[in-house]
Amino acid sequence: MSAFDRKSKYYDADSDPANPRWYQVEVRLLKKFARPVTLEMLREHAAGALKDLIMLRRGNRLSVMPVTAAEWKFIHRLAREDAA
Repeated sequence: MSAFDRKSKYYDADSDPANPRWYQVEVRLLKKFARPVTLEMLREHAAGALKDLIMLRRGNRLSVMPVTAAEWKFIHRLAREDAA
């Protein structure tokens, strides 16, 4: 909404509420993983369950990227303390 607020430093006079030029996404923590899932841990599964994970493709950087439900479930398993 700050794109349409003239007082905001993020005001965008060229943005149209019916067709905005950018979006704001609200994110909040639901729960912490029992242990961090590192990029190295993800790469260990790049040939298996995470073979299509966009973040593991050559040339991609860590950022906000889509994951499938199956990939997310697998990553959650990696985060459990008893994961191997």
